[in-house]
Amino acid sequence: MMATLVYGMLFNALGVLWKYGIILAIPFAAWELGMALLSMGAPDAFLLRFSVIGWALMIVDSAAMIVWPNIDLFILMGNWGGGGDGGGRFDSSLDGSVPLDFFSSKPGLGLSPLFGSIIATLVLLFQAAIFWFIGGALFKGKEIQ
Repeated sequence: MMATLVYGMLFNALGVLWKYGIILAIPFAAWELGMALLSMGAPDAFLLRFSVIGWALMIVDSAAMIVWPNIDLFILMGNWGGGGDGGGRFDSSLDGSVPLDFFSSKPGLGLSPLFGSIIATLVLLFQAAIFWFIGGALFKGKEIQ
């Protein structure tokens, strides 16, 4: 919801700025798509701090760590699969442990999950407020026809 708020404010401000604001929005959308793809391969990349999706994913990662604080143990147990001696059912990783290992990441900033989610929420609210004020200032100077 926070990412949708920021994107809505950004694209509305661009729409007020110029009649064809969608053309200005295309580079932002391409940047955010690139950051979404980067977050899958390198979820701890510093470059994600310069995108809306990076901060939104920090909220998701923080919520996952709050709900499942021992997710690393779940991944380890799933990858272990029960050990086995070569002839049993549990000789390989359990179903779902590989995707869980791939998609799980720690919330950034080196803080607790609760503080990480609070900071990410505040950053996204700040970005939305900036776009709101820019759009409002631009809209005051426009004549409605």
